[in-house]
Amino acid sequence: AMYSLSCPFIWCSDGYWMAWRKGTTDIIVNHGDRFGRIRFHGDVRRISMSGKVLAVKLPDKVFIYELGMDDNTRISSKCIHSFAMTRADDCFHLSSKELVVSKDDRLLLFSFEGNMLVECTLKSRVNCISAGVITKKGMASITVGLENGDVLNLLVRPTFPVDFELQRTHGVSEIIQSPNQAVFAVIDDERTLYVYHGSTRKIILSEKDVAGFVFHTSVSHFICYSRRGSLIIQTLDGYSASFQLQGKPVMFNGSGVLLAINNTLIRKRLSMVSILKQMFAHGDMCSASSIVSTLGVDEAWSILAVEVKSILGDTNLPGARDSHAVASSSRVQIQIRKQELEVDKYFVKSKLYFKIVTAIMQYKYESAIQFCIESKLPALAIEILVRLERWNQAKELAKSTNGVHLDTVNRRQASAAAKKR
Repeated sequence: AMYSLSCPFIWCSDGYWMAWRKGTTDIIVNHGDRFGRIRFHGDVRRISMSGKVLAVKLPDKVFIYELGMDDNTRISSKCIHSFAMTRADDCFHLSSKELVVSKDDRLLLFSFEGNMLVECTLKSRVNCISAGVITKKGMASITVGLENGDVLNLLVRPTFPVDFELQRTHGVSEIIQSPNQAVFAVIDDERTLYVYHGSTRKIILSEKDVAGFVFHTSVSHFICYSRRGSLIIQTLDGYSASFQLQGKPVMFNGSGVLLAINNTLIRKRLSMVSILKQMFAHGDMCSASSIVSTLGVDEAWSILAVEVKSILGDTNLPGARDSHAVASSSRVQIQIRKQELEVDKYFVKSKLYFKIVTAIMQYKYESAIQFCIESKLPALAIEILVRLERWNQAKELAKSTNGVHLDTVNRRQASAAAKKR
């Protein structure tokens, strides 16, 4: 008979840093396009990270590593502390310069040297621990989810005092903290997702049958979750798009998401066109600009998206649907008509912005250049050609516009050539 042993996928992340277990004895560390591997002589049970510090729990020992970048394309790792720990644990969390461990309803705080600093007993079994919500005094905190449904934000020192308590019905399965620690998400035992505002604890969003959830690494109001065989990206103010993708999202960065499928990580790039269309339909130019400039294809095109916004203007007038919301009187009607005229101009600009940026995001650079030329925006067309390093085309277009931008193209070409030497 043949037997298949399946190891659960273990991973952790903090900002742009991520680590996961490969097999049973290796840890892979990732930051952007850099990777590193740490190999152990024993089974890796748990991992947690805080910034560039990684904690690894083996059956009888804990290792603390400091991560860094070497001169090549790899991530370096240096073991800065290790200590014996044979006790069984349910949760394992790295908090600043200390380690939080739970067993049943007990919460324990250890130093990096292995000394137990604090121990406390809670009302119920601890199911999960995450980084805490920002406190008024800026003190280090953790957020703990209990089996009885309670969510506690606890100050790490002196003895885990309660910062706030959120009482709920179902047991807490996962707690996910946003990058700015101003919003947090809870998934309960019924697989229902709740997103809370950190300071008011009011529910911003709730969804049933959620299998996995992550915040975007740089935009806290942009989220990604899997639900009923679909992957959904959504802003907390209601714009959303759905994709037929399987897997649990573990990182949402740029315009792509990292999915865990059967212990394998797969990165998928997601189109933002649907969400941008919704934003333009509501006249929400600021949100559209924010999404494109933050989630653009890469940094260079993100900068270009901001330039498109600045060229077309930074107007954020209300949508046409809002211009009729005022009571009628002769004076008000004149104001409404003036607003409608401005809105018409605004939508002409937004449609143009949408065409150019969408073409860039879909790699249809020729179409984007043509849109710019037709719209009498030669400077923007030249900028696209320069970023593509199509120097001859850029020079020809610059010459056709009285040579105004020719010196700039020549300077950029010389600068690009110098960097390649």
